[in-house]
Amino acid sequence: MAHEPNLIVYSDERGPRVDVIFPSLPAGAHTLTVVREAPRQTMQVRGAVRKRVSRLASALDFEVPFDVECSYYAIVYNDRDVEIARTGSSSITVGSESPDHARIHNPLDPSTSVLVRFEASAVATRSRHFDGEVLRPQGRRLGVVVSSGRSGYRGLALDVIAETMEQSEKIDDLFGTGRSRLPVLCVRVPKSHYRMRFPPTLMVAVLNPDAVPILTDDAEIWRLTGDEVTPPAPAVVVPILTRDDLDAAYATRDAMDADNVTRFAASRRYDLAGGAG
Repeated sequence: MAHEPNLIVYSDERGPRVDVIFPSLPAGAHTLTVVREAPRQTMQVRGAVRKRVSRLASALDFEVPFDVECSYYAIVYNDRDVEIARTGSSSITVGSESPDHARIHNPLDPSTSVLVRFEASAVATRSRHFDGEVLRPQGRRLGVVVSSGRSGYRGLALDVIAETMEQSEKIDDLFGTGRSRLPVLCVRVPKSHYRMRFPPTLMVAVLNPDAVPILTDDAEIWRLTGDEVTPPAPAVVVPILTRDDLDAAYATRDAMDADNVTRFAASRRYDLAGGAG
């Protein structure tokens, strides 16, 4: 297969992520969906679902799991929304930042990403229930089970320690401070935490986040108990780099063109993200 993506890992205060770049696309490509395959999990890359393309394309994956091999490829559609090809795949393993810390962010806004340490009692138990009941028809000695399939994890206690007030404020912002956010967290753990048997990328709905002060210092324990859920619609994400950021960095369009080989290159100047304030 052809048109394999190039994969580049970036890491800063927003955590590790993968830039998935398709330097070429099949003839007739109009939109594409980028797919990430990891052990026990296949997911569409957020922000790259039926994405309009021309001769090349890219996607930034903030949900890539740590310390496991992941493969990326794209499903390509024509202007009649008919699948015309699947590109070749490329693989990469993104290392975790620390064996003792996990990354948590609100999947709809990667800028909320925060590095956290689990409290000692976190994930003491893992529960995946069946919704159903045992019916006991008249005249039968044994009951009959009526049940749906097994659920995802429920009541996960993802308690984390905020070691400073600044870190506690970042955790608080996962759920929105001035404005509310969707109460879903994307959790990525290092290999040392795989004993927890989470999916490589875990999505958890936390409806009642609680901060418990530790009286001896500025630290707090955040009680983040929630249920595993389907990821929010993968086409939805707050862009990291905006047109306003580029306008803030360059006085004129000519200055932007002079500093970037192509407009596609300018659209990937993530070092300028946030420049508009």
